[in-house]
Amino acid sequence: MRENNFNKLYVFPSLGNLVLRGLESNEEVRSMDLVDLTGKTVAKIKGENGQSEFTLPANLSKGVYFARIHTNLRHETLRFVNP
Repeated sequence: MRENNFNKLYVFPSLGNLVLRGLESNEEVRSMDLVDLTGKTVAKIKGENGQSEFTLPANLSKGVYFARIHTNLRHETLRFVNP
């Protein structure tokens, strides 16, 4: 079993944006799926080179969501609250 030494990823929802912290210097977000508590994918966001801040859909209701983040190095799912 191989251990990885990746930084821990954090998401910060802020004023209609979702900011990722903890990306490695050579890591690029390829895509992100926003999933509600029922498991329904409510949005798919495509990443750009070097991007760490993403605009949330304007019609995203307040509540708890999961961000399924796909980078060139890993896949992670993080929970966040849209205020």
